[in-house]
Amino acid sequence: MRRTQTLLPVLISLLTASPAHAGGFRLPDVSAVGVAVANALVANPVEDGAIPVNPAAMSFQPGNGVIGGGLMIIDFGTEVTRTGTTVKSDSNTPIPIPSFYLSRKLDDTWSVGLNINAPFGLATRWPANTFAAADPTLSRIKLVNINPNVAAMIGDKTSVSVGLAHYRITDIVQDSSTNFMRGSGDETGYHLGVMHVEDGWSLGASYRSQITVPVEGTLNTVLPIAVDFALPELLQVGARVELTDKLAVEYDIERVGWGAYDESRIYNRVTGATVSNSVNRWRDTTTHRVGVTYQLNDRTDLMFGYLDDQNPQPMDRFSPRLPALDYQGYSIGVGHRIGQFRLVASYQYLDFQDRNVNNPTPFGTYGTDGNGTTIYNGDYASFSHQVGLGISATF
Repeated sequence: MRRTQTLLPVLISLLTASPAHAGGFRLPDVSAVGVAVANALVANPVEDGAIPVNPAAMSFQPGNGVIGGGLMIIDFGTEVTRTGTTVKSDSNTPIPIPSFYLSRKLDDTWSVGLNINAPFGLATRWPANTFAAADPTLSRIKLVNINPNVAAMIGDKTSVSVGLAHYRITDIVQDSSTNFMRGSGDETGYHLGVMHVEDGWSLGASYRSQITVPVEGTLNTVLPIAVDFALPELLQVGARVELTDKLAVEYDIERVGWGAYDESRIYNRVTGATVSNSVNRWRDTTTHRVGVTYQLNDRTDLMFGYLDDQNPQPMDRFSPRLPALDYQGYSIGVGHRIGQFRLVASYQYLDFQDRNVNNPTPFGTYGTDGNGTTIYNGDYASFSHQVGLGISATF
């Protein structure tokens, strides 16, 4: 079984649709701190907002545990210019994306925790007749990740974690000018983490397995259909150094296994016959992240971030359902502690590289698959602003 094609390559947040980032449909910033430091958190033992990225961080939290959450608000848009006319994709933004995390120390060795967030997301809504033939309109998915974990200290400097990653797609919507599709499904994978902390520096790594969600639904409310939707494996490794007693810098490298999103086959659940099929040929990508924190005083700290992300979508299989672009990101944030509570506010801007699509392949070469054909040619541009608001408490 494969992935989805005319059923949307779209993934999204807990309870509401969310826009995509350019490097595929991943939403890496699952805490307000993550927004502030470009999600460079995999080796950070100090920030409780690092727990959703690397649950091994639970072992290094102060007190008996921490409870936290946040709201990420994303304003994302994309547009295409064709034959001198510019058309915008309306994704009903800004979009709020909630998150939640909890950890508790059982003793000096063991900690347990729970993360609930949306690590992927996408919504695009092209006006009817923007493209010819296979005319995509609304593409959207609602997804929630439920991630329980256990962490254990090995000695007094190293923590390892293991957990389940349960992806629940509560609703898939895929509309075109002539058809519409609905579906849902869920599947479970695993999440591993490790963190080693020394005086003045730390190392960390996090791995989330590829998860293929079997989605079942209907086409035009009548035909029972299914698709196997592959969500990529995620590997993040990093190092953090405290340059002074106030200033720390972290550098992370992240590898996303977008190659899993190779082909999309939607089939009839009763007969097994192919309803639609397309080829995506996505490639694995590497993201570089840098996060900086500065302790302004005993209660307030400043955060900064930078990232460089790649586009996984090859030109010869381009689709406007996922008009992926290369981009760089710049972020800033502030954290302030009041007693046992900590408040965080952050902002991130993504600077996209415009993409000119000029494929020579005429529509019909791949049957009904429009990916990589002339009907999607044009100049694509995107923008994204993200605000993060978070609160956590140590107990």
